[in-house]
Amino acid sequence: MSPEILAAIITGLVGLASLVSGAFFTYLGYRERRDNALREAVFRELALFGGGVQKRNIGLSMIGHFWGQMPELEGLFVRLLTNQGIYIVAKDEPVEPHEFSNMERIIRLLESVPKIKSEYDPFYDELIEELKKRNKEGRSGSRMTAEVLDDWIGRLEFRKKR
Repeated sequence: MSPEILAAIITGLVGLASLVSGAFFTYLGYRERRDNALREAVFRELALFGGGVQKRNIGLSMIGHFWGQMPELEGLFVRLLTNQGIYIVAKDEPVEPHEFSNMERIIRLLESVPKIKSEYDPFYDELIEELKKRNKEGRSGSRMTAEVLDDWIGRLEFRKKR
C-alpha cells in the first residue's frame, strides 16, 4: 500500500471519528438543554399547588405525567403529594367532589413508590395519621366515607410493608 493511500485512509478515519464525536456531543448538549427546560417547566408548574382545587388538579396531572420521567425528583414529588393530601384531609368542611378525585390520585401516586425508599416513611406516616384523625373524628363527607378513609390508610400502610 502506498504512503498516499495510507495517508488518505488515516485522514478519512480521523475525519469519521471527528464527525461521530461531534454528533455525540451535539446530542449530549441537546439532551442537557431538553432536561433543563423540562426541570424549569416542572418547577414553574409546582406553583399551581398553591391555588385551589382546579390548579391542584392540573399540578397532579403534571406530576403524574413526569413521575417516571424524572426519578431524581421523586422525593420532592412524595413530599409535595403527602402535604397536599394532608391539606385536603385536614379541612374542616366537607371535601368537594373534585378534591375527592384529587385525593384518590394522590393516593394512587403515593402507593406506587417502592418500599425501598424508606426515607419517605415519615411523610407517609403524617398523611396516614391525618387520615386516621379525620376518620376518628367522624368527619367523613359524601364521598369521603369512613370506608374510603380506611381504604386509603390500608393502601398507604401496605406500601410501607412491601
